[in-house]
Amino acid sequence: MINHFFSLILFCLVIFAIGCGNSNKNILIIKVGTTQITYVDVETKLNIEACYRDDKTKPESWLGLYQLIENSLTEEIARTVGIEITPAMMADEVKRVDKETKAPGILNAVKKVCPDDKAYQEIYLKPRVINRLLHYRFSEDKTIQHEPYRKATDMLTLAKSGKDLKLLDGYEVKDIDLSKPQQPNPELSRFNLNLAEAEKELAESILNNLQPGQVYRSLRDDRYVFTIIKLLEKKDRFYKYEVVTVKKVDFDKWFDDMLRSIRKEVYQKDKIEEILKNISTGPVHAFLIKP
Repeated sequence: MINHFFSLILFCLVIFAIGCGNSNKNILIIKVGTTQITYVDVETKLNIEACYRDDKTKPESWLGLYQLIENSLTEEIARTVGIEITPAMMADEVKRVDKETKAPGILNAVKKVCPDDKAYQEIYLKPRVINRLLHYRFSEDKTIQHEPYRKATDMLTLAKSGKDLKLLDGYEVKDIDLSKPQQPNPELSRFNLNLAEAEKELAESILNNLQPGQVYRSLRDDRYVFTIIKLLEKKDRFYKYEVVTVKKVDFDKWFDDMLRSIRKEVYQKDKIEEILKNISTGPVHAFLIKP
């Protein structure tokens, strides 16, 4: 009878310990805006990062939390400019990644270390989708880019009225010779950028339709700049032209300004202090040290 009693107590203690262990994993570490980060989130992130390492070892715990906070800041800022990720968008991303991945072994390993499909999507896939959409929205949004867009529009009006482009800030003379073989730039190729293709597109879609001395009717809206274009010379497949570029708002500065409005609630101060021991700059640092 006594042995049965002690066995029952031991069994209850084991169940209690398991329950505490599981509940500890779901304890909140920090709330970034509306996004909650728990111990289980950090553990999942560390396991994902280990999949990319040759020795499969997990990074230090603080780094996983740091990356989750960084992703959460990006998501919160994305919401402020109207970006919301729907279940349909995530379903499409799952299919796209499965189809286009160049490292199926790593992808399968990532899926295995995620507790469930939701964690795989939220912690692994969603930050990538948000980052792409936010950079696109930032570059294209005329409200965010109001000042450089206004400046570029005013310059375009001056150029069309006959203003000498040499007198405007951001002036350059460039040329494109499509009659010669275009060699890819190794440095740009590393980032999947093809200058030869970009020049060909510019020549065929814009320069070829202009006459010498003519200003292109619209601003060319690229990722980092607005550009005014004026053709100087066109012969066979050779083009010489003037450009005036106006730089768009700097993304990093805009991001830093936006994060000032994001609220934080710290539940595990020691975990945040561990991050601050290892970093001294950047948006995550600025967010964590603000009152």
